[in-house]
Amino acid sequence: MTVRVEHLTYSIKDREVLSDISFILEEGRITFFLGKSGSGKTTIFRSLAGLIKPSYGEIIIKGESPALVFQQPELFPHMTVLGNCVHPQMIVQGKSKEEALDQTHTLLQMLEIESLFDRYPHELSGGQKQRVAIARALCLNKRTILFDEPTSALDPFSTSAFEKLLESLKERKLTLAISTHDMYFIKRCLDKVYLVENGSIIGSYDSENGELERDHPLYAYFDKCTPNI
Repeated sequence: MTVRVEHLTYSIKDREVLSDISFILEEGRITFFLGKSGSGKTTIFRSLAGLIKPSYGEIIIKGESPALVFQQPELFPHMTVLGNCVHPQMIVQGKSKEEALDQTHTLLQMLEIESLFDRYPHELSGGQKQRVAIARALCLNKRTILFDEPTSALDPFSTSAFEKLLESLKERKLTLAISTHDMYFIKRCLDKVYLVENGSIIGSYDSENGELERDHPLYAYFDKCTPNI
């Protein structure tokens, strides 16, 4: 177990956005949070990343706090790819410039974006920005990465490349969580999935448990949302 969430509740004034949510994120697995826009997926991730404070409940994290990679990754626009990865290491971890550069070049090479080191964010595609955001997270020794709707702005080629990247991150025993409503993406990469609706988790499924039963809440959702092709 890397992350355990117990009875997470979040309210804005008198409106309950998240209601008594509990779940576990496991090392070396991809956990999906499936739901429509406005169901509460992003609020869950913002709570895990420490960007908002829950009204009630407990978030237990083993190791570093999670990194959150937004749908539109937030990079420093005035810095190159290299600067976006080196600068946080020097400021947050107190590394020397030489140490930060060595770590950055290693990770950019691993993520197959080393040739982009001198480009600025406005010169990058959506998929390239995602990889830079992932490199920055790994540079800061993040072992848990949260992806908010990562395939929504990607073309099929970039989506396929992203899926291969996820597999390589799994092999490194990272803990990965993804919010999405992309059914094909889930079916190809599924380890575990939670169904989120109106701020609550109304069902879950673990691929280790075999076939999805027809009476399971997720079965109808998959069947309804996935066209036959």
